Amino acid sequence: MSTRWNDESTLDELRRRLESSDLIPSQRPLLEELAARLVLLAAGYGSPDAVAAAEPATLHAAVVEANADSRFYRGKVGLRDIRRLVAAAAYLAD
Repeated sequence: MSTRWNDESTLDELRRRLESSDLIPSQRPLLEELAARLVLLAAGYGSPDAVAAAEPATLHAAVVEANADSRFYRGKVGLRDIRRLVAAAAYLAD
């Protein structure tokens, strides 16, 4: 898989793997983590420090916009989830 997060073929491959019924169950969390990292990068937050410094509402809006048309995943990420993410990133950034 390409290492460029904005490469459309990479995103297509990620979508294909996430939707594949032949995935080994242990692979799914790794792909979900990759999707989370990709959406954060697309939203402009490339490090734990950047996420830790983010205003949760601003980060939430950026993630929603980056995932427009279910580009990375089909689910919805709520503001509560983003608040938890910011708190976890602050813990890692210290």
